[in-house]
Amino acid sequence: MCDTNTNDLVFQDGRDYYLCPLCQLVFVPAHQHLSPGVEKSRYDLHRNHPDDPGYRRFLERLLRPLAERLAPAGSGLDFGSGPGPTLSLMLEEAGHRMSIYDPIYADNPDVLKNQYDFITATEVIEHLYHPLLELDLLWSLLRPGGYLALMTTFSPRRDTFSDWYYKNDDTHVCFFSRQTFAWLARRWQAQTATYDSEGIDPGKADIQNRDGQALCSVEQFNVDGSDVTAPGCSRAVCIVEHFNVDGSDVTAPGCSRAVCGVEHFNVDGSDVTAPGCS
Repeated sequence: MCDTNTNDLVFQDGRDYYLCPLCQLVFVPAHQHLSPGVEKSRYDLHRNHPDDPGYRRFLERLLRPLAERLAPAGSGLDFGSGPGPTLSLMLEEAGHRMSIYDPIYADNPDVLKNQYDFITATEVIEHLYHPLLELDLLWSLLRPGGYLALMTTFSPRRDTFSDWYYKNDDTHVCFFSRQTFAWLARRWQAQTATYDSEGIDPGKADIQNRDGQALCSVEQFNVDGSDVTAPGCSRAVCIVEHFNVDGSDVTAPGCSRAVCGVEHFNVDGSDVTAPGCS
């Protein structure tokens, strides 16, 4: 994504997966991408439909935290809307004006010339062949204070990558991490907030324009249930297990347990080292 030439080979399974040491994107090289016809045939198999309550519940993972922060009657773009646009309909039901774009199913480049209060892309960015070019474009279409709301699954640690289910979809060619979004936030002078679904993957990253307020979406509690305020946020999350290098368990201050192997960042993008982690 950042055009560095010193990428590390992470894994091979018929495809090669490289890790960029600068932006921490894991990607499949271009010569191993599917042809346009084969790629479309994969997407044609999707059975996502606006009348499917299960699909709507899935999209609620992104819609709920975004809708809480949107002003009434906003203008939005759903990028990568797919063969059965649904999130755009849900946002219209909530009173917003929506446009859609999809390079296969709704290829209307005129909508990429307008400005929006928010832009959504659910399970889209892992398919991008030119992620920086396309994400920079989306960022440029936001009005000051607007939101770029993205849903994807964060890439795991290198030692668990071989067992990771998300890489097995051969339309997935780039894999983001919290570090990747921190790199983008620095590039855009933006602020980020990350939302985990039920404390585990898939993760959702929400990046807000530099003129807006920082977001911290989900809750952090002490063992007794009392609330903990995270530095730089109104509230933050304490999720899964946190281990020393030798494998012994560590209890993070203010949490029952926290995570080691997933990076923690302040609202300004600076790194926070978790106690007891490498």
